[in-house]
Amino acid sequence: MKKSNVIFIILLALLILIPSEAYAREVPASKTSQSMTLDGKAVDANAYLIEDNNYFKLRDIAALLKDTEAKFNVYYDKDANSVVIENNKTYKVLDTDLVPITVQKAKAITSLQKIILDGQVLDLTVYSINDNNYFKLRDLAKALKFGVDYNAEKEEIVVLSNEDYKEVEEVEEVEVKAKKEPEEVSTSKGTITYSNEKVLGLNLNILTIPNTDNIDFKVVRGKDSISGTEAFSSLIGRFNPKAAVNGNFFDAYKTMVPYGSIISNYELLKLIGNDPGFYVTESGKRGVVDSAMTISATTSAGKSFSIWYKNTPANDSTGIYEFSPYYGEAVNVKGGHAVIVKNNQITAVEKVDGKVLIPSDGYIIYLGPDAVDETYISNMFQPGLSISKELSFKAPELKGERVKEMVCAGPILLKDGVDVSAANKGGYEGKISNQNAQRSAIGVTKDGTVKIVTTKATTANLAKVMKAIGCESATNLDGGASSALYFNGKTLTNPGRKLSTLLLIYEN
Repeated sequence: MKKSNVIFIILLALLILIPSEAYAREVPASKTSQSMTLDGKAVDANAYLIEDNNYFKLRDIAALLKDTEAKFNVYYDKDANSVVIENNKTYKVLDTDLVPITVQKAKAITSLQKIILDGQVLDLTVYSINDNNYFKLRDLAKALKFGVDYNAEKEEIVVLSNEDYKEVEEVEEVEVKAKKEPEEVSTSKGTITYSNEKVLGLNLNILTIPNTDNIDFKVVRGKDSISGTEAFSSLIGRFNPKAAVNGNFFDAYKTMVPYGSIISNYELLKLIGNDPGFYVTESGKRGVVDSAMTISATTSAGKSFSIWYKNTPANDSTGIYEFSPYYGEAVNVKGGHAVIVKNNQITAVEKVDGKVLIPSDGYIIYLGPDAVDETYISNMFQPGLSISKELSFKAPELKGERVKEMVCAGPILLKDGVDVSAANKGGYEGKISNQNAQRSAIGVTKDGTVKIVTTKATTANLAKVMKAIGCESATNLDGGASSALYFNGKTLTNPGRKLSTLLLIYEN
């Protein structure tokens, strides 16, 4: 049985967002390449290497564990000037949680921040980096009595929430040191460049993003919500990228809801259709593909089903949907059934019509009135069963890949170096497929270099210039008043409206 302290262990392992009170010496810190598993499952380990040890954010751990038995809450007590950890309480994830580290090298300053666990002050080594507190995992494991190990073969940190802490002498290579690159070996670095060129008679703004280790991509949403829009300058100010371009189409006149699927920091925010998308994978692969995908789900009874849509209005009476808290507090439906899932376990199966509440600690699976019959519902879903899910892509390029970021629009312009714009313009509005208008496009060359372009063109001409500048694959993004481009402190293409989705690029 888990000890209450076990929960904290992992929690404390990753940084606390609260500024520390006092500081001492300053030491260098660098982004670690170390991977990490929690109870056998891979998790994102956004950590810094400080004096040969990995240091993590506490709130990141709280976010990772919020739907598990080891959930805990963390907050800053202003009166006590202390960070307080509470066992078995639900943590509310913040926008700043689980955000990839974009600064490769930083300065770490020792902190005297007071940490209180179960009423007792913990004596831990804490460093402050960019106003966030970072903790050494092994120190926390020893204080909180949870298991930590190191898999030398896989070069990964192993955290076990239900095992006791073991001293270093008892476990080989358990120091949990991150892989340290030899001094003589340096990671490849490149610089994003901008040029204004006339190609095939069109005036192009071109960003060239090299395929190097110091480049990172991130998809963000206006107002951080499914139907939010936000001024381009506001988004740039909030996220401070090196470069940015607009992404998905969206309903700019009524609902503000985006069209096409969206993946941000490995999380599927929206699933609909098969519009072409630009993607970046965990392994660093970049490309443009048909975004057709499904959520493959399996119950603990061994029965499988597919989810076709996520966080998009329930307009398909034959569809199977997932609605998470990111969609909002509730969804309106016209008949059918709702399967209520909390902490990955079915808690209720209900006939619904009208407003259906979405649990803050889970999601609902909605089956349209014409999707399945009563027998299917009763045989497939029963309270108490757990559900596991996996995202499956149709594109062979993405088999076995974990997609980190994806924006989708269209039509697709190039595939394997061939102009396919004419064959793929069907299904798009005439102003998108035929008119000479302001455009944004993104493409990838053979060596993985990304090219982002804004110009005034038809999609047919846009395909030609994307091929002319070396792209093998490319897709049109939202355009017209939504076309936007930013680089190195300057807005190169200024949109005429607030925007829904942006693709950000960082140079570390």
